[in-house]
Amino acid sequence: MKRLMESALVCVLVLGGAMGASAGNPPPAFEKLKALAGDWEGKLLPDGPTARVNYRVTSAGSVVVETIMPGEPGEMMTLFHPDGESVVATHYCAAQNQPRMRASGLSADGKEISFKFLDVTNLASPEASHMREVTFQFQDADHFTTTWTYRENGKDSPTTFAYIRKK
Repeated sequence: MKRLMESALVCVLVLGGAMGASAGNPPPAFEKLKALAGDWEGKLLPDGPTARVNYRVTSAGSVVVETIMPGEPGEMMTLFHPDGESVVATHYCAAQNQPRMRASGLSADGKEISFKFLDVTNLASPEASHMREVTFQFQDADHFTTTWTYRENGKDSPTTFAYIRKK
């Protein structure tokens, strides 16, 4: 039995390595998101409340997990992963739906990633509230903003947070 388990582990490690190698190089936009790994403190602009967010790289470097307000009842998560030359974001919202958005890439100056709506699961009706877009704007390694666009009753409302890396 021990021998069987060791063989299975070797197969998983070899297969996992081969699968990772075949995925190619991640797009620059995904690398930019990976660089966010760590804890951040944000503020709703212009004079709103503060928020905490954590970024974690997982799954052999193939997924970035964003946790907004970690450990709190209103906690939300967004998972980012490469899909060819683009990056897909799935937002697990407190509204209890899961919009997916796609970014075609990093802006020419390397300072912005804009995700646009693809589809959404668990939406009660087309008029129900859900996220439509998110844009990341990078000032430097320790400062960035996000603008989340929320749709309710057919009307889009952007909300911007400014973040600073916690040291």
